[in-house]
Amino acid sequence: MTNQIHRAERRSAPSGSVEYDADVLVLGGGPAGTWAAVSAAERGARVVLADKGFCGTSGSTAAAGTGVWYVDPTPTDREASMASREKLGGYLQDRRWMVRTLDLTFQQSNRLAEWGYPYPVDDHGKSQRNSLQGPEYMRLMRKRTKQAGVTVLDHSPALELLLDEAGAVAGASGLRRQKQDRWTVRAKAVVIATGGCAFLSKTLGSNVLTGDGYLMAAEAGAEFSSMEFSNPYAISPAFGSVTKTLFYGWANFTYEDGSWCCIQRRSFRDCPSPASGGRSMRGSTRPTRTSSCTCGPRNRISSCPSTAPESIRSRIVFRLRCDWKAPCVAPAAFASSTRPAQPPSPGSMPPEMRRRAN
Repeated sequence: MTNQIHRAERRSAPSGSVEYDADVLVLGGGPAGTWAAVSAAERGARVVLADKGFCGTSGSTAAAGTGVWYVDPTPTDREASMASREKLGGYLQDRRWMVRTLDLTFQQSNRLAEWGYPYPVDDHGKSQRNSLQGPEYMRLMRKRTKQAGVTVLDHSPALELLLDEAGAVAGASGLRRQKQDRWTVRAKAVVIATGGCAFLSKTLGSNVLTGDGYLMAAEAGAEFSSMEFSNPYAISPAFGSVTKTLFYGWANFTYEDGSWCCIQRRSFRDCPSPASGGRSMRGSTRPTRTSSCTCGPRNRISSCPSTAPESIRSRIVFRLRCDWKAPCVAPAAFASSTRPAQPPSPGSMPPEMRRRAN
């Protein structure tokens, strides 16, 4: 890596357009795009990044939290983690890619900490680096991209890849929406990091994920692989607009017949009962404390929003919301009545719940 900054060269161009000459052109300004741009720039490349939105705020990561496969590089921990992922994925993984992903994730997550990302710490003061908050993460990535000397074209969707005489990709061109003109970048390498095609899901931030990169690559003759793994789905209440699933970790959902709808991520079956004299969290005005944790008004049992139609509120029950920092002490009645979640049987999904592309 080099500390010297090399910027893309702006060429003379006809009126109504701008043109750059670069070593690397990156299309897309999410995590993949910004990391690619920073990595290339740190190795001395002249880099241009073009984003159809505003790099740092557009895309699904900027509007959400994202899990990170961060595992300490001890052989036993890594082996256990890979074995677990292999089982979940039907043993279709390639361990060479798993090892590389673990190594790079560990390395780059630690760099984020060095750059100032505010990782939370546990009760023992250890930094927790297995997840990232999108807004803070992408704000930092935009800052580092600019500091690396990358030329950023915001609100500049790419429309086509450019090919040389031999048919190799040699750049791209598109529009600068706010300038109302065109841009062209001639580059020795092009990285397509434009995300997927989840715009119909209405997931926060997915409005820009319209498959542009797939289309441009296909038009240039690219071959695709593993596309059958590119369509994960998440459950969303019909009355909601958020398809992120993190909140399922603090809630249980039931069907109309009372059977469990979603797999619990946390179980309160083993929660101790409240300390002697402790009150139920419903309507509590002060915390109920025990030796192991603290429960308070923000951890109360609640039902669906009162604005939801009655037909929906009768089917979906939010059982408990628990704090990140400590296992919550459940009310005695709840602790004794909670039972393991059961996956829904085929065809049992009520119309008020639907699957949306994530």
